[in-house]
Amino acid sequence: MFGAYFSDLETTVYQPDGTKLNLFSSGDEFYNYLHDADGYKIVQGADRYYYYAEMVNGKFKPTSYKAGEVSAKSITALDKNINISAEEYKQRVDKFNEKADKGTKAPSAGSMNNITIYIKFTDQEEFEEPRSFFDQRFNGTGTGVESLKNYFLETSYNQFTINTTHYPVCDDSISFSYTAPKPRYYYVPYDPVLNPRGYTSQADAEHELLKGAIEAVASQIPTSINLDVNMDGDVDNICFVIRGPHTAWAELLWAHKWALYSYNVMINGKYVWTYTLQPENQNSVRTLSHEMFHAVGAPDLYHYNFDGMSPAGPWDIMESGFGHMSAYMKYYYGYWITSIPQITTSGEYTLNPLTSSTNNCFKIKPDPYSNDFYVVEYRKRVENTFEKDLPGNGLIVSKVNEMYQGDGNASGPPDELFIFREGGSLTTNGNTCNAFLSADVERTEINDFTDPAAYNSSGSESGLNIYNISSGGETISFYVDLTGTQYPPLCKFSKYKNGAYIPYGDVSFDADASALSGELDKVEFYVNGELAFTDDTAPYSYTKSFSQTDLGQYKIKATAYSGDLTSSDEISVKIYDQEVPNWFYYYSDEPYYGLFNRGTIELGIAAVYDLGETEFYANKISVNLEQDPYGFNDVPGEFDCGIYRFQDGQITTELLADLGTHISPMDGRFEKTVTSNDKFSGQIALVMNIGYYQYIKYDMNGIPDNYYIIETDRPWTGVVARGVTGALDMAVMLSKHPTSIEENATPSATELFQNYPNPFNPDTEISYSLKNEGLVTLSVFNTKGELVSSLVNEKRKAGNHSVNFNGEGLNSGIYFYRLSVDNKILASKKMMMLK
Repeated sequence: MFGAYFSDLETTVYQPDGTKLNLFSSGDEFYNYLHDADGYKIVQGADRYYYYAEMVNGKFKPTSYKAGEVSAKSITALDKNINISAEEYKQRVDKFNEKADKGTKAPSAGSMNNITIYIKFTDQEEFEEPRSFFDQRFNGTGTGVESLKNYFLETSYNQFTINTTHYPVCDDSISFSYTAPKPRYYYVPYDPVLNPRGYTSQADAEHELLKGAIEAVASQIPTSINLDVNMDGDVDNICFVIRGPHTAWAELLWAHKWALYSYNVMINGKYVWTYTLQPENQNSVRTLSHEMFHAVGAPDLYHYNFDGMSPAGPWDIMESGFGHMSAYMKYYYGYWITSIPQITTSGEYTLNPLTSSTNNCFKIKPDPYSNDFYVVEYRKRVENTFEKDLPGNGLIVSKVNEMYQGDGNASGPPDELFIFREGGSLTTNGNTCNAFLSADVERTEINDFTDPAAYNSSGSESGLNIYNISSGGETISFYVDLTGTQYPPLCKFSKYKNGAYIPYGDVSFDADASALSGELDKVEFYVNGELAFTDDTAPYSYTKSFSQTDLGQYKIKATAYSGDLTSSDEISVKIYDQEVPNWFYYYSDEPYYGLFNRGTIELGIAAVYDLGETEFYANKISVNLEQDPYGFNDVPGEFDCGIYRFQDGQITTELLADLGTHISPMDGRFEKTVTSNDKFSGQIALVMNIGYYQYIKYDMNGIPDNYYIIETDRPWTGVVARGVTGALDMAVMLSKHPTSIEENATPSATELFQNYPNPFNPDTEISYSLKNEGLVTLSVFNTKGELVSSLVNEKRKAGNHSVNFNGEGLNSGIYFYRLSVDNKILASKKMMMLK
């Protein structure tokens, strides 16, 4: 049995009192769990209510905190990271596989006929989508069409065609499915209280269900269809699509691949053995393609032990990608690449993109006695292909451990395949999105001393040395050194990083440069592509004078020379006048926008700036949010914002300036004046929490390195993404802080502030500021939108105001308070009553 891993599948459940809970499921068929938007696990109690979970003696148990009534992240007793042990997970995997593996697999070349059978239960209506909808998903053809057939035609270089026929037979304009003899609840695990009529053995229930479905439609399957192309006596592949969604804490009703070992079931003289099964909401082209590659023999590339490591990430469909599988996987499991040519001579080499059927990968084995070898391939975004959404264009370098060939990464580490990435090591995941190397991103070499670094399966030096990687165009070129003598020098700017804002004046650009082989000859400094200065003596530095007429963006490049070998670092900096207000952002002059979103996950986004010694305060903020079409935040467009200290490469919890909570209309770039006289300097991070079901626009041509994205309430040391693929459309306007600020000055903006304390019981203070006199309405509502209290409903003068709210008699839970001025809603915030 192979895994089908999903993250954040929307899962709707109902409390016994009818309360609807919009929750999520994550995991695979061996272990999946129900959780809220913040990742806290939820289980059903004996009273059938859903509660937040705790781990007791290795088992998930309900706490007293009822889901939907409390905020889990405000309760310190709850731990979002509880999971089953790695040992229990392995036991579950072994139990499924003990009878299922007889070494058979589907063909991977020629034409294969896939049988798809649709199943519903006695208590269900027919599929809503007509048969033509599913046929397009399986058999669709044409440029840019996403289908199972197109995926394998493209990835196999037209060597593997999957033709799917559907049963029971019906007209394409309608749906018709086999009706199982039992209702849906029978196919959910038995529980003496919650589901006393559920199955006690998944194999018995599942195999009996599928046996009945096959026997019901077998006579409709023409004998002219070749079901056994590889002539091993088994049907090559059969797929079952189950009406309705997956279930919470599912087993049977979760997408998976297994074997029908309990019965001898035949179709036209061929035994049914390997099959895939998907509930209706898990029957995507990506899932079908992942499971079909399992059927031809490919293993999972993600770890089964929840260690936070992502060996292949978005670069292979057998982990989290939806592009091609990697070159090695095509070679070893698909046989669509007949051989990987090994580089045995130092020199320059060129590759076509992996979408090309020829000259698409090389093998390098620096140490002939090592179990590791390395595969290089060129990954390029190509429109109207499955590679169109890759994180970037460039050379990908994978480590393959020969001792684990055929095993995948499920039990890793050690892994069969691991892709080197920025910031990665044996124990640190790093950023898989920044695995691609090219001159376009100034990642032009990889060896034991670079970042990304190359290393063997034990973490020791690999001996791999690739350098002078070109830009990614129609092809990409690079040099390989197998002698151990041609290491490029190291070269990095030390004082300023990419995206630095620098006041005009005399600016010193310092480069840390050293030779790894031979001597360092010189360092050349370039400004906007023009040679400006050459320094042949350490420490290497270049000082440029910028006047008030030189404001703007500059590309500064340092190139170190050691014999014929070079290494470069390039940064983009902005020279500004600190005596006037400035927008701090990293957009390009001609932005090419994309969207970044994790849908159901609340996101914290951040942009990092180095302000030097000058003290600033914030005037305005700007962000470009869009509505997710698949759901709504509690308060659409709401986000909160603050300035935090950035130190030692991480965003800290030190809040330098609270910039408040705001609501964007989500109709383009939103600017808002902020009221904050807090002063700050040095390295800072502009942090926004944008909530779930909201997109953040980003400029794919902008400077990427200064951006961080996390799941809300997760430490910034464990970022979801750093750098994304460009610059997030967020900005802050800063002004030089005056020597003194009048404490009682009229506010520069009308603002609603977070209540304090929060959570509260029963009293809390709500503050707001008015730029101008106006009719003020300040009201409190519950989660159903019902008015709880009207705190203010009168004219108020310009200035700072506060009012006390007493929640005596109210239930614990989330409440909202809203500020309106002159009958116009300006802001809304959440607060929590916690008894």
